[in-house]
Amino acid sequence: MTLTTCAWVLAVLSPAAFAAQKNCQITFELNSATVDPRALDICVDVLKLKTGDNLQIDAYASEEGTPEYNLRLSQKRAVAVTNALHRQVKGLNVKGRGLGERDMESRVAILIMDANGADLASDEIPGTRVAAFGTSDAVTTKTASSSGTAGRWRAALRSGFDTTRIESREEYFAPGLDVAYLPSVNPNVRLEIGALASLYAEGNRNRLGSYHFAPMIGYQNSGYVAGVRGLAGVVHSYETDKDFTDTGAELRLGVERDQWSLFLGAGRSSTLDRIGMDFGVRF
Repeated sequence: MTLTTCAWVLAVLSPAAFAAQKNCQITFELNSATVDPRALDICVDVLKLKTGDNLQIDAYASEEGTPEYNLRLSQKRAVAVTNALHRQVKGLNVKGRGLGERDMESRVAILIMDANGADLASDEIPGTRVAAFGTSDAVTTKTASSSGTAGRWRAALRSGFDTTRIESREEYFAPGLDVAYLPSVNPNVRLEIGALASLYAEGNRNRLGSYHFAPMIGYQNSGYVAGVRGLAGVVHSYETDKDFTDTGAELRLGVERDQWSLFLGAGRSSTLDRIGMDFGVRF
């Protein structure tokens, strides 16, 4: 079934009478109720959400598909936005409802914010739209850099089969740990500030160990990531008790969702040829 490729979340801030109001947009994936965490970060930052704020979420779906299905999809989107906001900002007063199809701007879920707790009709929303970027078809009137240094962490377990040129190009099973911080700078730019550690095992013996600083830059869209990661660190040989400076890079392709990520990587450094997979969690 073909449904919408995006939905907007618009928000209004009215802490007092005649106060300035703002809107914010969050897009959804095709036939999805998953809230993009980068978009949520931007909206929370732009609207300066805090404990005690009152919000109403009116979620919709477009007219593709059956009315019954679109009603359920809009209800799922309302619940998803509500839960995401509760996790992000404790103590919010949020009311969410899914209203199915809508003639005008049927791809939107409208989050209305009112300090007094009063219900506001969606057609009364003034202010300037601020894009929070979930997919490339969002209308952009504000860059994602408004989120400052807001970001998320990723921790992953790696499994690989790497070849070393230290010991006659022997291949080892190479489990490891990969940790990275992901600053929010732009919706389609992937940045990671990371570090990784691996062991290179032969049977029950550890032959090598490696420790690398691993920054990454790449492109991301709709939960898919492609990028190049640099490697700068040390490889230690347990056989000779020697350390070898190791620098290089690897290509990484991945899929990422709200709470997990899966990456495939292949590359080359001074002492290693690397190929592996890592599965991680986001927090």
